[in-house]
Amino acid sequence: MALDFHRKLKLIRQIPKPLPIRERANYTLENARPGGLLEIENNLHLVVGETHYMQGKTPYKEFNLVDIDTGQKRFLEFGEEDELVINFWHTTGIPLSKIEYDNNYFLEDHGIPDVRSIKLFLDLCNKYDDGEITYKGQTLYFYESLQATWTGDGKKETQKAFNKHRYWDFLPFEAEEDNEIDLGTPIVSVERWFGDNEEEDEFDVNYGYRIAPEKAVVWAVGNSKK
Repeated sequence: MALDFHRKLKLIRQIPKPLPIRERANYTLENARPGGLLEIENNLHLVVGETHYMQGKTPYKEFNLVDIDTGQKRFLEFGEEDELVINFWHTTGIPLSKIEYDNNYFLEDHGIPDVRSIKLFLDLCNKYDDGEITYKGQTLYFYESLQATWTGDGKKETQKAFNKHRYWDFLPFEAEEDNEIDLGTPIVSVERWFGDNEEEDEFDVNYGYRIAPEKAVVWAVGNSKK
């Protein structure tokens, strides 16, 4: 869906002057900052925020993005594991109610009937390394669940005062946790942000996929880090 004229004009006024084409190859995602401009899979995105977190011992950075054409909010996260991993969260802010699951999924193998709480269902996925969900009619299978800690450098829009969250990733096929995820494989990620108590916890659901480094091109670096 295209932006209306006034919103489009406001967004255009924020677009920085692009780097000369011959210079863009000299910059990587690590050089980009809020106020920068990224071309991701042939679409331009304005970087409007930057956050940092630790996933185990691996530092990750996440950019909050706005698609220049549609105004849609997206995320791009990346970190250096055995190699550079870049996840592009193309569809964000999905209501948790859009995620469906079988209440009796854990009955036959684990004797747990009628799981009506999504929180409990996700915890059981983590406990038994198993689980299935349905999103838009597609069945996706539990892949992994890890906890991340935000370093306080930057602030995620939906983060509020939270600094820890756990995520559950689901893939359209069954895979072992140590298997590589192929580029372009759809991923549904459910994030649980921990508040001071369980009632204050919040959930985010995002849909995306892993992309190759050459699919994210820095058109403008943005502001210097404050």
